Amino acid sequence: MEDVKLENKFSAIPVIFPLSETMEEAYPKIKKASSKLKNNFWNFLMTYGAYALTFYSNSIAPKSVSRRVVDMASPNFTLGFSNLPGPIKQFFYYNQDKTKKIYTVASHTYIVVSGFVGLGVICMSYCDSFKLTITSDDNILSKEDNRKLVRYVEEFIRGEKLRMKDVKVPEDKKSR
Repeated sequence: MEDVKLENKFSAIPVIFPLSETMEEAYPKIKKASSKLKNNFWNFLMTYGAYALTFYSNSIAPKSVSRRVVDMASPNFTLGFSNLPGPIKQFFYYNQDKTKKIYTVASHTYIVVSGFVGLGVICMSYCDSFKLTITSDDNILSKEDNRKLVRYVEEFIRGEKLRMKDVKVPEDKKSR
């Protein structure tokens, strides 16, 4: 039996991603915006510093303080986004009395965005699949608008898969 370590440490970081008409046009812009997060030691400290500050201040301060901070900060953001790497291979666990093996087949992914943001997007890879979930307040997007947005993203992903189907994967990018 393999041991699996689960960890869920994250913090909110404001990032501006410019919109583009095509995925090809978007890649350089996204790479530039995300490299600022990845390649800067200050941002690394800010990420974990924000996590630690949030964790410990919520432990000792009254909830009203946290609520006020969220209410003041959240109107500045369009949406909450999380990309969640899931398991590479399917795993299982046993029920409490170890009489039944239960295999994981999927995950229901969602995020609840605090404050006045009201729109959350999460992407999760899971074994050989990819799941996209959009949650929103009715004042932001209707259920039909959520479905349209999911279809729009799906079309872009399918288009990219088709466009990239004959492109060789560089050796250093191949999965094990």
